[in-house]
Amino acid sequence: MLFQKNKDFDIIKAIKKTNNQILKQENEIVRKYDLTSSQYGVLECIYVKGEMCINELIERQISTSGTMTVIVKNLEKKKYITKKSSIEDKRYFKIGLTNQGKALVEKILPERKKQLNDFTSIFTEDEKDDLLNILYKVKRRYKEVKDE
Repeated sequence: MLFQKNKDFDIIKAIKKTNNQILKQENEIVRKYDLTSSQYGVLECIYVKGEMCINELIERQISTSGTMTVIVKNLEKKKYITKKSSIEDKRYFKIGLTNQGKALVEKILPERKKQLNDFTSIFTEDEKDDLLNILYKVKRRYKEVKDE
């Protein structure tokens, strides 16, 4: 039989199911503010990291250029972000939050932090460290494979 009980499949399945549950809970919060998870992810990323060009957002949000262009366009329509020409290179735009966008993230963030805290409250600090180390190890491995 090709698909016998296999820990490798079980691990990936557990990661996917956990990720889906996290995204579902995030969606419940951001939908109240007429946002998608992807839109909120962009707003939060800019809030935390500061202005950035679209390529940085694509890399940080693990998105395609077409998808990110639509997300940015929709957030711009809602007046949550601005695009300004980069000082270093006029061909690039820096994307930043408007006051309205910053206020929205600051409104959502406490709910999101509580939600994440509820999720991680089942772990001890040592377990959190172990889990982070395991996930970073997986991330490094996928980056190595991609770069080969």
